[in-house]
Amino acid sequence: TFGQGVDTESNNVATVASYSGEDENVILPLYYEVEEGTELPVRIIAANSFKNTGVKSLTQNIEGLVVEQYAFVGSQLESFDFSKTYRIDAHAFENTKLTSVEMGAYLRLFGEYAFANNTKLTSADISKVSNTNVISQGMFSGCEKLVNVNLGNSITNISQEAFKNCSSLENVDFIKTRITAINNAAFENCSSIQEVTVSNSVTSFGYNVFAGCSSLKTLKMYQLFKQSDYDTLVTFMGDLTTSVTKIELLGTNILEIPTRYFENLSKLKEIVIPNNVATIGAYAFAGCVELSTLNLPTSLDFETFSLNAVSDTAWYKNLSDILYVGDVLYLVPGGVSGVLPIKAGT
Repeated sequence: TFGQGVDTESNNVATVASYSGEDENVILPLYYEVEEGTELPVRIIAANSFKNTGVKSLTQNIEGLVVEQYAFVGSQLESFDFSKTYRIDAHAFENTKLTSVEMGAYLRLFGEYAFANNTKLTSADISKVSNTNVISQGMFSGCEKLVNVNLGNSITNISQEAFKNCSSLENVDFIKTRITAINNAAFENCSSIQEVTVSNSVTSFGYNVFAGCSSLKTLKMYQLFKQSDYDTLVTFMGDLTTSVTKIELLGTNILEIPTRYFENLSKLKEIVIPNNVATIGAYAFAGCVELSTLNLPTSLDFETFSLNAVSDTAWYKNLSDILYVGDVLYLVPGGVSGVLPIKAGT
């Protein structure tokens, strides 16, 4: 029931070239006899070899296994031992019936869309992987029941669309990881995500990373990303204007809130600003009409601060007559518009 072959590159390992049997539970051989008296170790499951088959489980104990592109795409595969797998090529396990995946330390490469559209997949553990640092493009995209993902400490790069349309993911916390780059649309349409924490290890952030995350309510950020004068939070995160209600700026890396950065977050009610922030740009909170809880840090440079940064907010509109910012007394809604410098402590 197995078609066999010899790897043309190395010429010293055998390949499972195809499968034509009807068994649901399959055991892979460790060796093939390629000619009388000559056996070669099986190391490769060839491209398309189990495509659209009824195989539900595949037992193998092959060290350094390579699974080529589309090998199991569309199959009924429910379980697979990845502990000794060396390489997984593009689309290798796309659209199977896998419910969980746990990668071993042997793994060197994930191909694009390797586990995409596995609609029964609920958990993925990549924490043992130590020889690759990239979650490939679209790797888990369309895994609509995926709830638990353990990235471990080796992964540093989440490629574009890696978790797109994973509609059951609820929380994304990069604090316990070494992630440095999150690329375009990595979590687009993850409609169950409620909270995101972006750690200070993240130095590269793509566009529309959380676009379509309609349940996202809380952002905890150790970095603010900006590549041009026109970039705002929405540029990187996606359109969160009708979902996010709370933002916490954390750590000591954030020194400035750029011009219009939080513009038009119409449901934002609370923001926590650390005391190291010295500059809040013009119209930083323009259109944040429900923002009622806001602290202006003592570190703020009052000489560059303008009330137009906060004048749209409910917080500002609910002030009485005066507002102290550093050594400056502002006369606000109930009083006369203007600025009166005063001496500290008076």
